Amino acid sequence: MTSTPRDLIAKRAYEIWEQEGRLEGREAEQWLRAEQEIAAQAAPVRAFAAARPETIPARKAAAAENRPARVTQGPKQPGRR
Repeated sequence: MTSTPRDLIAKRAYEIWEQEGRLEGREAEQWLRAEQEIAAQAAPVRAFAAARPETIPARKAAAAENRPARVTQGPKQPGRR
């Protein structure tokens, strides 16, 4: 099951609520803090994805051969090419 960003934020906000003693009336602050934490965790991933193509090995090889990069998804199944 894949978690959506909203699911991740809700889970983290709940954890913050518990850590702060389950105090009522701070939901908005806890939600914003959770959003900031999740965004900070995602920032390095976005930075890597936006990296120059020649810094990623598969893209570098493809660029050198002037062809699109091929991404594989695990081992080949028997009888399939």
